[in-house]
Amino acid sequence: MDKSKKYKVKVCHGGSCRCNFAEEVKKNLEKEIVNKKIENVEVEQSGCMGFCGQSPNIVVIDEETYASEVKTNLNPSTIAKELFKDV
Repeated sequence: MDKSKKYKVKVCHGGSCRCNFAEEVKKNLEKEIVNKKIENVEVEQSGCMGFCGQSPNIVVIDEETYASEVKTNLNPSTIAKELFKDV
């Protein structure tokens, strides 16, 4: 990721994603961004992304990064390392 650019991480909050703990995934990512003092990334919820069978889903805008089946039992730093490996 380019540190000079602003990024948005959208966490799907469609029905399947909500049932598969999308809000917990969103909160974990927000905490990790704060802990790592990453200032150019914002996390927000989105509507359905259309990949309900692979929920919960996240996408990084401006980076063409997509992740599905994001498990809440993953350590948030593991998710953040993958999403923000160059930050």
